[in-house]
Amino acid sequence: MKRILCIFLLLLLIPTIVFATENTLNEENTKTDSKWEENVLFDGVDQETQEFDGHEIDKSTTQAFVEEGDYEKALVTSASKPTEPDAYGNSVQKVTVKFLSGDEKGKTVEIENERSEFVQTNLTLKKGEKVLIYQQEGVYKVADYYRSQVLLYFLGGFVLLLLIIGGKKGIFALLSLLITVGGLLGLGLPLILKGFNPILVAVFSTGVIAFVTILLVGGLTTKSISAILGTVIGVAIAGGIAYIGGLQGHITGLTMDEAQVLLYLPSGIELHPRELLFAGIIWGSLGAIMDVGMSIASAVSEVKETDISLKFKALFRSGMNVGRDVMGTMSNTLILAYLGSALPLILMISIWQPNFFKIINLDVIATEVIRSLAGSIGLILSIPLTAFFSALFIGKREEKIEDK
Repeated sequence: MKRILCIFLLLLLIPTIVFATENTLNEENTKTDSKWEENVLFDGVDQETQEFDGHEIDKSTTQAFVEEGDYEKALVTSASKPTEPDAYGNSVQKVTVKFLSGDEKGKTVEIENERSEFVQTNLTLKKGEKVLIYQQEGVYKVADYYRSQVLLYFLGGFVLLLLIIGGKKGIFALLSLLITVGGLLGLGLPLILKGFNPILVAVFSTGVIAFVTILLVGGLTTKSISAILGTVIGVAIAGGIAYIGGLQGHITGLTMDEAQVLLYLPSGIELHPRELLFAGIIWGSLGAIMDVGMSIASAVSEVKETDISLKFKALFRSGMNVGRDVMGTMSNTLILAYLGSALPLILMISIWQPNFFKIINLDVIATEVIRSLAGSIGLILSIPLTAFFSALFIGKREEKIEDK
């Protein structure tokens, strides 16, 4: 009961922090205009050449994000075969769709689905498929497949398995997941958009997420406090290493098209891609570091309960032994996650086999290396930190802060 009350109070604290932050900031941000603005607000971009740190910025990517039309769900009721490609490789597929949402729900329209032999994302539609239709001032275009339903099925299956296999622990795990997502979307992102430094926001939000999540799982105990301290400091170290490496390596943070969009934003919003990259590294390493921290703290707590005569040195040694066992697998978790996301790039390098020195010095390669190694270093250093705090707190106090 005390655990539930504690978590409830902490959940109330998050929106309070956000509300207080909004009131203390200058509320002069005007309503954002969806139209493309020629005035580039980010002073790192050259106004004439449209370059940032020598990198050309693709404005078409930004324009794709600021379309003014609406997107609605529709059902393909009929679809013809694509026409033969013309001299430029373009072809057309005529489809009839019935709107399933929006103001025109139930309306049937015929649309030309444009295709190109030089684009790998062509849509070959069939009767019965659901699609996303972009519409603006009576003009309709097939934007993409409608995938929300599939995503909901996967989400439902995940939640169901979590509750069936996890039982009561599964409920707490689901709550912790909701807190994590809520902490990022409801606390971290709003603070960044309000003008706070993304790196500081990432460290602060990870501290709140780790605090609430670990308390939810382990209760208000010396074990949980040890895990929280080891996690937060480890994540902060990962962010600090990434920041130093990024500055020394002249990392731009513009290795993805989405990051380039941030250079062209509506009035009142200014974001730095490099800082966002470091913030992403901090958030990305949180899960693995929190897992390691909780595992070590739980192991030290169990050892102490087995033999209450054990003191700091023995408990610290036990924590380090557990940490060494999980260090390899969790480091692989971070490395493989980043390598997996960069698989197309790795394959391209393997096929073309360009000069090694050229490859290793590319911004995109250096970014991935710093991203993966910074998180792994933070994870490794969180092991002795958590073992130290666990041996210190659990060794001095035989009873938990709250009763089981």
